[in-house]
Amino acid sequence: MKRFLKIALFSILIIAGEAFACTIAVVSESAAGYPMLWKNRDVHSYDQEMRFFDTTPYSFTANIYRGETHRAWAGLNSQGFAVVNTDTYNQGAWGISGLDDGEIMFWALATCNTIDDFEDYLDSTNVAGRRSTHCYGAIDAFGGAAVFEAGRYDYTRFDADEAPNGVLIRTNYADTGTDTLTGENRRLRAEEILSLSSSIDPYLFLFILARDLVVGDFDPYPLPFMGTHEDLPPGCISTHSTINRYYSTSATVIQGIGKTGAPGVIWAYLGQPILSIPVPLWVETGEVPDELGSSTGSVLCRMAQDFRSLVYTTPTTVNTYPLADLRTFFFTDEQEIYSEIQSLYSIGPTAFEDYSYLANVQQDIAERVLGTYYALHELFVREWGHSLPSSVDLNCYPNPFNSVAQISVFVPSPSYAEVRLYDMTGKLASIPLARKMISAGKTTFRISSSGLSSGVYLATLVVGGEIKATKRLVLVE
Repeated sequence: MKRFLKIALFSILIIAGEAFACTIAVVSESAAGYPMLWKNRDVHSYDQEMRFFDTTPYSFTANIYRGETHRAWAGLNSQGFAVVNTDTYNQGAWGISGLDDGEIMFWALATCNTIDDFEDYLDSTNVAGRRSTHCYGAIDAFGGAAVFEAGRYDYTRFDADEAPNGVLIRTNYADTGTDTLTGENRRLRAEEILSLSSSIDPYLFLFILARDLVVGDFDPYPLPFMGTHEDLPPGCISTHSTINRYYSTSATVIQGIGKTGAPGVIWAYLGQPILSIPVPLWVETGEVPDELGSSTGSVLCRMAQDFRSLVYTTPTTVNTYPLADLRTFFFTDEQEIYSEIQSLYSIGPTAFEDYSYLANVQQDIAERVLGTYYALHELFVREWGHSLPSSVDLNCYPNPFNSVAQISVFVPSPSYAEVRLYDMTGKLASIPLARKMISAGKTTFRISSSGLSSGVYLATLVVGGEIKATKRLVLVE
């Protein structure tokens, strides 16, 4: 039964176009002067953080779900080895045994010195098989940079040096798989941006690629978008299929160790790239600022999700007017931070000899970003009359569900609340909880599958006329 449910869920996600959908790039040393990795992470759990792991033989810093201790989703270790990945959906059905991708990357960061070490590890897991299929991107301190299109029992290696511009882009299909090209539009858009760029550096990935909102022939720039698109209100655009997607929850740009020998750096977004500021982190410091990861999670991540409620009018629709205001507010700080770090790298390895100094740099920047977030919070509330969520939550159980699910809503004070159910096209499918006054605390009610088709839905909690929380809900009949 469990195997059947997993296969059914996998099929529904593919049909709905709603599979976990990340975008990655692997950059060769010849293209940029140092190898690089980029990943936009598209998952439905918004609770992301960064953590330092003091593992043996190598320590590392990685992006994880809050509280995780055995999986990593993008990271850099003390030897200069780094890895990211995407799911693929054209390399056969996933299984129920073997290591998953997060476990594989955790192990690799703790034990790999080179991308050849990582390839040896894939060799060792070919026989027993891996749980799922993925494109892994990896770099090392010796100029290695490659993509591994890994099925459950085999893989194919692509070296970035052999790519036309020294850069490999992958979304959610393997070139060696079938012709089901999930995420092809994101890959083509990323490759288009690269082809038009005069230089390849962290700036390109941090501030252009990671935040891109173009889909096909529709280009909303400059922001705010001063027109109408499809049947959306003026100034509003869909982020259903953009590189910065409506469920992009974090992004990572890793500048590897180049010929100068200066240490690698992880630029970490916690939250959607369009709604947050990246913070640089160094493994050599042996720590991550509490603002990016602590026993209570990441305050930067939580505040970035607060900002999401200000610019999204439906689960997939962005109002570019407040988005443009937010981006203008962030611009000066993020540009100054980036310039300061690149100035350090222009000095060379001597600028990084004092690791306590680096620890102070990353801590100061984390505090600076948090201060900017608080200032924006105050501006939105005081000057523009917006309200931001506080301890609002929405949960669905069981999930996936077959006929009936229980939905729990939590609000900190008596409020008018409504729960809406949207399908993956953004169409309103039902209103399980019509607008009503609910008491402070937890309110629970049931939702029936009657009138709904099997598929993926977004349950959306609206409090006081604003979206406060969303949860992915899967119906399997």
